[in-house]
Amino acid sequence: MKFSPMKGSPMKATSSSPSSSVIPIASLNPYQSKWTIRARVTNKSNIRTWSNSKGEGKLFSFEIVDESGEIKITAFNKEADKFFSLVEQGQVLLHLKAAEGGQQTDTIIDVIGVCKSAEDVSRITTKSSREVSKRALNLIDTTGKMVTVTLWGEEAEKFDGSGQPVVAVKGARLSDFGGRSLSALFSSTVMVNPDIPEAFRLRAWYDRTGYALHSQSLTETRSAGSGARMNWKTLSDVKTEHMGHGEKADYFSCVATVVYTRKENCLYQACPSADCNKKVIDQQNGLYRCEKCNREFPNFKYRLLLS
Repeated sequence: MKFSPMKGSPMKATSSSPSSSVIPIASLNPYQSKWTIRARVTNKSNIRTWSNSKGEGKLFSFEIVDESGEIKITAFNKEADKFFSLVEQGQVLLHLKAAEGGQQTDTIIDVIGVCKSAEDVSRITTKSSREVSKRALNLIDTTGKMVTVTLWGEEAEKFDGSGQPVVAVKGARLSDFGGRSLSALFSSTVMVNPDIPEAFRLRAWYDRTGYALHSQSLTETRSAGSGARMNWKTLSDVKTEHMGHGEKADYFSCVATVVYTRKENCLYQACPSADCNKKVIDQQNGLYRCEKCNREFPNFKYRLLLS
């Protein structure tokens, strides 16, 4: 958020205004990435603090009005400290601009960009044992930044990324999963090549120069289908941090080279049931017993044992 205070009354935002980019409040829409408004402060709150399981912070809000309408603006944390003393009730703010990248995580936002690439649709199993389709899109806009947006369910299955379309998602959840990423909710609206000016401008920009731009991703690269953030560790880290010795399991990612494979006892005879890997006992009568399933089977499956 950037602004410059000025004295006087708010002026109508037209092409004859000092800045031709100034637009009325009523003309703002969720898909504008850059805008400037000029309006008078009509109300200002005190700085409030909060504290919860995700952390703590502060905020304050103020309301502004021009001839077309009014809007409420909220500043968080550093922005709250920076702008609180600058905002005064009755003051006119000139060149109030949209903030770049200042959104809090776990908030619901709208996004629009060119789909530079899209992963194939995949199926995952949720904690409730329900299978759902997902597809990750990489969206880029005129800032040169790229972010991953995940679609779910029917939207993931029917999405067609051919031709690198402009994609707008209304009501996506912003998170810090893998850096900064977005996830469409089942209540979100996904629009491909929407009939709005912002989409036309993005299309023209991408076809002219954007396609050759080396984009900066706001989302960390992770393997396809991975369900958690990459927690990279060296084998030395695993040892010194005593990972795997606590009450709960430790999860991490590591790139290593196998230098020795023990041939003895590297395989074992396991229960053939789909959800059981228990070692079976040879009954010496052509049957193999699984103590976990409390059953006998005429066959078994070999499983690899690494330690």
